[in-house]
Amino acid sequence: MIKPLNSFKKWLLNILVPYIEGTKKKKEDRK
Repeated sequence: MIKPLNSFKKWLLNILVPYIEGTKKKKEDRK
């Protein structure tokens, strides 16, 4: 049985990681 918390963390990372990397790239481009 998959723990809901673990699956939620994986889902959250899949969305947050690209979003955070995207914001970093935007900030670097503005410099």
